[in-house]
Amino acid sequence: MGLNYLQNNPGKDPWNRGTWHLRRNRNKLGITLNLNTPEGKNIFLNLVKIGDIVVENFRVGALERLGIGYSELKMVNPKIILMSLSSQGDTGPERGYGSNAEVLEFVSGIRSLIGYPDEVSGFMATTLADPMAGTIAAGFVMAALRYREHTGKGTHVVISQRELLTSVIGEEIMDYMMNKRVSQPRGNSHPTFAPHGCYPCQGRDSWITLVIRDDQEWQSLCQLMGQPELAADLRYADGLSRWRHRDEIDRTISQWTVRYNRKDLMQLLQEKGIAAGAVYQPPDLIEDEHLRSRGFWDTVDDPRPGYGTYTVHGRGFYLSRTPVKTRFRAPDLGEHNHYVYSKILGMSQEEIKELERKAIIGTSPVPEVQATIPAIRARRQAEER
Repeated sequence: MGLNYLQNNPGKDPWNRGTWHLRRNRNKLGITLNLNTPEGKNIFLNLVKIGDIVVENFRVGALERLGIGYSELKMVNPKIILMSLSSQGDTGPERGYGSNAEVLEFVSGIRSLIGYPDEVSGFMATTLADPMAGTIAAGFVMAALRYREHTGKGTHVVISQRELLTSVIGEEIMDYMMNKRVSQPRGNSHPTFAPHGCYPCQGRDSWITLVIRDDQEWQSLCQLMGQPELAADLRYADGLSRWRHRDEIDRTISQWTVRYNRKDLMQLLQEKGIAAGAVYQPPDLIEDEHLRSRGFWDTVDDPRPGYGTYTVHGRGFYLSRTPVKTRFRAPDLGEHNHYVYSKILGMSQEEIKELERKAIIGTSPVPEVQATIPAIRARRQAEER
């Protein structure tokens, strides 16, 4: 749920107003179910009987302790596909470790390469592990469905998020194995290309990135900067020479870029065949003409009191015949309990009410969970004062 709430207002039900929840759970049904109870376990297995895929992100062994591991699932539905997005995988001495995306970036080795030389890189506001694992998992689910189509059998797919991230830095691993070199953070520089960096533009905190990959691009950049003599300078005659003198080249480029609007300069460089991109912040992205023209942004009209209309990101892919749009808002906690348990599982209203009475299902977190929600904790502390 995070600490960000719609309109900066957690309201009386902050578990429904978190921006992470509103963004990630569009087009989904929302139910609650206490799997630590025999009734909850049986209801879950009844859903598995009629289901195709179960996706879980618990610590390894959690499903087995609940009595709903893959062996139990395939007993009630031999065609079920279980997708496990684990931290470290289901084997090895660290199989039972817990983590979050930020921690995984450290143990995978990625964070050792991010940042500037002689600086310790800290946590980032955005993470790579979660979206990467989710995207890879979707592909494996499609493969598992294809396998089931041919064999009639389900399967259990286990993803190690740590190993996925380590695979991203494969060339750095190979460099150590083959040459015994330990890669270090390089800031915005590149191991072979120069210039390669992030340069100031007009305005506060306004930047542009660019890379020169060959002599022809270097000549084009020198012409564009109005300094064609640099292309003939022996210090910058080839890629290796430019790399050795990259710091002084960066100073020269910065003195030029600072005179331009970042987006205008990006357009100018692109027209000359030079890879360049303005550094955008969220307000820039919302107003970006290209993203708007492609329909990347979705507008959600939420009829609930205190919600209104808000903008959420799209998916980054498009289907020619099937619109990939927000069909309905993210659900409230347990909003579809009655629909799923009554219409899909055929339970009576009396059975559903009994589940609510026993707190096996519900529409708000139990008190001990509510006590961990920052907005509620702050509210109670204010009331006590």
